[in-house]
Amino acid sequence: MAPLLDLLPTIHCPVLIINGEHDSGDFLRAAGQIERRLTRAERLIVAGAGGFPLWEEPDAVNERIRAHLHAAAVAA
Repeated sequence: MAPLLDLLPTIHCPVLIINGEHDSGDFLRAAGQIERRLTRAERLIVAGAGGFPLWEEPDAVNERIRAHLHAAAVAA
């Protein structure tokens, strides 16, 4: 079986990747690798947040999730 990173280019649906600005360096690097391999990735780095941006900045994150889902629905 192919490594997961090699399979990511076969995913063609919109994907939102979320990190906090102060997230672990390993998680930020992994998200970058995933973003580069997905054909329709959008990345959100939440300013001032750490490893739990959905808890730390829920209003900002939820707004972007709503916009992402709306755009995906319109495109479908």
